[in-house]
Amino acid sequence: MMTTNIAESINSCLLAIRKLPITSIAEFIQDLLQRWFHDRQINAREMPTFLTHDANAHIKQKILPSQRCEIHPIDFHRFKVDDKWNEAIVDLEQRSSSCRE
Repeated sequence: MMTTNIAESINSCLLAIRKLPITSIAEFIQDLLQRWFHDRQINAREMPTFLTHDANAHIKQKILPSQRCEIHPIDFHRFKVDDKWNEAIVDLEQRSSSCRE
């Protein structure tokens, strides 16, 4: 059983073996941590990107509104950005936007 706090997770797993000798407890903890790290490594390898699932979801949530924008170049560094409600001038060279004024 995994919780967000590693100490709570280990304590909950050690409840059943507290009466065993210390060497058995140490072996159990080593096996437990080895299993946890192996499972996490397998999960990490299955991820399509270097980001976690939560980070990917956060980025996708931010990208969706930008897909409704129309971008019109003014010159090499400046662009006019239109969506249904707003219009802004974005200057990539100055790292500024008229919507943030």
